Amino acid sequence: MSVLSKAVLSKVSTLPLSLLGSMLGVVILMSGCEQNSSRGAEDLVITDIALEGLNDAFFTPLINSSSLSDEQKSCLEARDKNLGRAELQSFYREQFSEDEIQELEDFYTSDAGEKMLDYSNQQILIMSGEKVSRAVSAPTKEQQAQIQAFMKSPVAIKYIQLTSAEGEGSTMGALIAPMNAEFERCNIDLDMSEFV
Repeated sequence: MSVLSKAVLSKVSTLPLSLLGSMLGVVILMSGCEQNSSRGAEDLVITDIALEGLNDAFFTPLINSSSLSDEQKSCLEARDKNLGRAELQSFYREQFSEDEIQELEDFYTSDAGEKMLDYSNQQILIMSGEKVSRAVSAPTKEQQAQIQAFMKSPVAIKYIQLTSAEGEGSTMGALIAPMNAEFERCNIDLDMSEFV
């Protein structure tokens, strides 16, 4: 592992480096998903959730760290915010049946699913010391019941396992190649395969 890797990742996460892959997976799962104007008809909401989590919870802290040069920061800031979209779309379509994808889409676009994502994202920001521009109220009792029911469903359990797993066959595993290509493009000595 390079010196830059340890320095950057210590700023990105206060967790032990061995937990980075799992942490990123959980953050990707729990991050809120804004409406993505570049989302096409075939794009999945779960892809948007993962990409927003990756951008907000990994790239932003990395860019804001003191371990990168101004050139490296500028390079990462100019990255395609859809980095990894094709890989994730393919990965999710391989992992889930059309019925499972529809079940995930239905939940994450429902009022309860959107509330869970918004509230979870706010909690992540607060825990990381960020200021919250607008407070999001906690899910209602009815929404909590819907969230709990969904989280116990086989498709949710499968989704959580994929997003919190490490290595090949995981959400983060699907992102290793595009992330490493971006680090190489920006002359950053960081290899994600060391962490997932």
